[in-house]
Amino acid sequence: MAVGGVGLDERMISGFEGPGGELRAAVFVDGGELSIGALLVKTTLRQRSSLAHDLGASLTEPDEMLSVEAIKVDPMCRTGVPGLYAAGDAATSVPPSMAAAMASGYLAGAAAAVQLTAGY
Repeated sequence: MAVGGVGLDERMISGFEGPGGELRAAVFVDGGELSIGALLVKTTLRQRSSLAHDLGASLTEPDEMLSVEAIKVDPMCRTGVPGLYAAGDAATSVPPSMAAAMASGYLAGAAAAVQLTAGY
């Protein structure tokens, strides 16, 4: 089936072929091949550690479009557990991004510094 010029093949894939890191073809379980130069894969991003949950932080529900499960934080990266902050890819429901991770890390650090200097 093709929608907007993009095909969909639901056969099970047994592997990929191509020289080095180049993608040339998808090889199906039934022995068939499909010449390709790119591949889109839907994946679910999830927390690989239970640490935030173990410390009492809540997780967001996976987003319908991105399927991202993140540590729930407020705009200053506070988790709701006193003294526990989360930042970066672990605490965002947007696709992984170095720039976004750095920005949220900055906010978490600033919020923690304010809390420490205020004597909470």
